[in-house]
Amino acid sequence: MAKRRGPKPANFSELGSTGLKVSGGIIQEEFIPELKGLKAVKVYRQMRDNDPTVGAIMFAIEMMMRQVDWKVVLTKDLPGEKSLPTPDATPSQDQPSDVSLPASDQDIERDPRAMFLASCMNDMSDSWSSLMTEVLSMLTYGWSWQEIVYKRRDGATGRKSTDSKFSDGLIGWRKMPIRAQESLSSWVIASDGSIEAMVQQSDAGGTVEIPLSRSLLFRTQVVKDNPEGRSALRNSYRAWYFKTKIEEIEGIGLERDLAGLPMMTAPEGLDLWNANDALAVSQRQLAEDMVRSIRRDEQEGILKPFGWEVELLSSGGRRVFDTNQIISRYDQRIAMTVLADFIQLGHSNRFGSFALSKSKTSLFNTALNGWMNMIRDVLNQHALPQLFALNGMSLENHPRLDHEDVNIPDIEAIGTYLKNLSQSGMRVFPNPVLEESVLRSAHLPVTRADEAGGPGQPESESVDEGVGDDVLGDEETDE
Repeated sequence: MAKRRGPKPANFSELGSTGLKVSGGIIQEEFIPELKGLKAVKVYRQMRDNDPTVGAIMFAIEMMMRQVDWKVVLTKDLPGEKSLPTPDATPSQDQPSDVSLPASDQDIERDPRAMFLASCMNDMSDSWSSLMTEVLSMLTYGWSWQEIVYKRRDGATGRKSTDSKFSDGLIGWRKMPIRAQESLSSWVIASDGSIEAMVQQSDAGGTVEIPLSRSLLFRTQVVKDNPEGRSALRNSYRAWYFKTKIEEIEGIGLERDLAGLPMMTAPEGLDLWNANDALAVSQRQLAEDMVRSIRRDEQEGILKPFGWEVELLSSGGRRVFDTNQIISRYDQRIAMTVLADFIQLGHSNRFGSFALSKSKTSLFNTALNGWMNMIRDVLNQHALPQLFALNGMSLENHPRLDHEDVNIPDIEAIGTYLKNLSQSGMRVFPNPVLEESVLRSAHLPVTRADEAGGPGQPESESVDEGVGDDVLGDEETDE
């Protein structure tokens, strides 16, 4: 009997590594000591919370990304994907944009996993918007770690750990709480450089290891599979550092100019510079302390010893350097690092054209969409497959999550474009889908088909009960 011939056995083992520098669970990729480990967390938090320019930029970025709507998409319908609105969407948000087609009853019957996924998003103890707020902390620190906590959907049980809007017995998301960046103790990195777990400092003083298999790791960028990513503020650190120092010096100089530069003259015959004279040394120390303590406040005053002379000198002129100009320059550089320098147009005697502002805004929105795509990919690649697998659902062409664009539509530009199309002979209206999209872009009321008596949106269908039984076990713990 002839032996069956097939491909020769191949060695599929990984030979190399990512090259990530790790020592004792601490990432060693950063060359600035102040931006390593927990020091970096403190610095970036100080930048965001104390600097008005950094704070305003990060607030604008986070608000623009938080307002983006999320939807459930049937992947098997690509291209020309069909999307399902999430159940917690408001009437003005529950319809997909003009790039997607609304799902039909047939779509839901063909893949009930989609409605199950949408229901899970609306059945969490914290809202989806709150989750996105915590996830967006990755912009400040470079990474965000969310632990996935599940629950069995047994209806209103009266217990926070199990309470659900649904009673189908399936396993859904309870919450995805953040594991704060400042609580990081170390990373568990495999020999090939892959991430296995986060070691967190507990409130009791010990540590707990949280495996990646039960978590979601969001990062601004993935280089060498570095779990800490790269903070959006990293390139602005140098500008922020020098700006902070200049502001401190400016504050000290302003105080001294207002108070005057104190100058004390010792009594005749007292040599303050004689290190061998104990009296002179002590008198010099007292004089230095007195000079440093002179301040212009509600308790100002000078009590001078007999024989001493005190003067308050004032510069009486302008400074050689214009600190306002220097600080403004560093503010602009900080904004440039996140493509938000268009915010500076029109400020501090800066002028710029409308076209320039529009171009910069477009680049800025592109960057925000890139970060949103990273969040979406982590959810689709890790959170969703785990959820469906726990419930015994097929992973083949499973539904996925997607987001709307961050861009805010230019209504005037859209109107001009539609006008030009109409004048060229193209039939633009009537088109219900186009009309609805334009009205929603302009935040105008829309009359939906179901509100007018026609076919409306399908109701959320419960998935077959019994799927996923005994996955979590019978024991539940209250929070």
